[in-house]
Amino acid sequence: MAQHGFPGGLQLPDWKHWSDDAPLRTLPVPPELVIPLDQPNGRSRLLLEPGDPVMRGQIIAEPGEGWASPVFATSSGRLAAVEWRLTAHPDGQRVRCAILHCDGHDTPLDSPAAALPHPLSLHPAELRRRIRDAGISGLGGAAFPTAEKLDAAADQGIHTLIINAIGCEPCITCDDRLLRERAPETLAGAAVLARASGATRIIVAIEEDRKAAIAGVQSAMATAHDVAVTLQTVPVRYPSGGERQLIRNLTGREVPSGALPIDIGFLVQNAGTAAAAWQTLRDGGPLLERIMSVTGPNLPQAGNVRVRFGTPMLWILGHLGIAWQGKRMVQGGPMMGSLIQDPRCPVTAASNCLLLADDALLGNSAVERPCIRCGECARVCPVRLLPQQLHWFARDDDRDSLRQHGLMDCIECGACAVVCPSHIPLVQQYREAKAGLIAADIEQDRARRARARFEAREARLQQRAEEQQQRRAEKREALKAAQQDDADSHKDPRKAAIEAALARTRHKRSKDAGSTDR
Repeated sequence: MAQHGFPGGLQLPDWKHWSDDAPLRTLPVPPELVIPLDQPNGRSRLLLEPGDPVMRGQIIAEPGEGWASPVFATSSGRLAAVEWRLTAHPDGQRVRCAILHCDGHDTPLDSPAAALPHPLSLHPAELRRRIRDAGISGLGGAAFPTAEKLDAAADQGIHTLIINAIGCEPCITCDDRLLRERAPETLAGAAVLARASGATRIIVAIEEDRKAAIAGVQSAMATAHDVAVTLQTVPVRYPSGGERQLIRNLTGREVPSGALPIDIGFLVQNAGTAAAAWQTLRDGGPLLERIMSVTGPNLPQAGNVRVRFGTPMLWILGHLGIAWQGKRMVQGGPMMGSLIQDPRCPVTAASNCLLLADDALLGNSAVERPCIRCGECARVCPVRLLPQQLHWFARDDDRDSLRQHGLMDCIECGACAVVCPSHIPLVQQYREAKAGLIAADIEQDRARRARARFEAREARLQQRAEEQQQRRAEKREALKAAQQDDADSHKDPRKAAIEAALARTRHKRSKDAGSTDR
């Protein structure tokens, strides 16, 4: 099938051999689990108190603000505390975390959701509900709630589901290992996601050098007669795993600026997300674990592991016998990963890789110099932005120019920073500038809502004042009428007769005067 390609991009070194040969391993449950309650896309409300016992698969927090997913205990034990902990966030934010002390029994909840031997028999809306209740979030790195994307796709109307199995970062192999060992589950999950979203076509996308994964998918396709799947390979070029770049690579279609893939009929889901959807629906429980690459140069015990959410990174390294002192710990790859500031930070849905490397590999050792306006950054930008201009606008905090030049379209792939001869940390600048734009939008929206509340209050007060004034006028008229009636009822009859006679006399005189004039 013809390849359409995408603008820009890079050929990066291939470091996948560090972790792609070892078979998938399942790690045991650690003594302590750290489960974030605040998620990248929303916040949750804790349902338990410290000291309460918990079972594996028990919901411990329900969705609150934003696009949050339910939070589950990933093993049995007790809720020891709720603490603010550092997580692998680009800004080094602390989030509320439930600290679970595990009892070592891993006892499941007595009444999990009903297992489904044949999930495709369910109505699409019921599939989306069960996926939401299972707490499934995207396992490609963004961790956006899967059910929200499925709802949007079903409402908008899409035709194609793309299963993204491209590990375009040079050292992440979790999806590659998944397709080598569990391709049938991934294809079955793809069929579930297609039915839930309304897609009539499924494309599985893999990099062309992943021969073992391609063979695994082809073998699964030969036996999955009830799933219509097309396998497409793409050239090894970073960042071919980005949604927009992948759609253009596969179909030649381009997602417009400010739009989403579903706006042109496509839904992109990670291969791990598809497998998780099938697993949770088939077994009837929530999503409690993920596959994660543990890798780095000359790292013993490197490979891919299946690990429970909430497992501390430090415990993983200790269990595998990996010394981490003197190295940087990164969640994700060297291009788009987040530096781990606290080695105790937990595994989450976004933890596709734990990379141990030095500053030289991560590109942090070079000295920053002034921009020489060489234009290399613009040449490799896959979104066709002007990174050099954005750099100057970000330094000047020129927010209007940043918006006009498409900063919010930047996917933060880091290609511009890699080729920059001046070693300017462009992605860091763009992240900070984006945060400033978002904060300004939030503040502007807050001011707009405050003004609307003020104007509504003033209108209510004005209306209330007018209503009070009208009621006072009505009371005065009623009082005046009552006083007149009271005066009329107390008049002396003789005085009333005299007044009537005088009135008749005045009338007669005025009439006679009129006759004389004539």
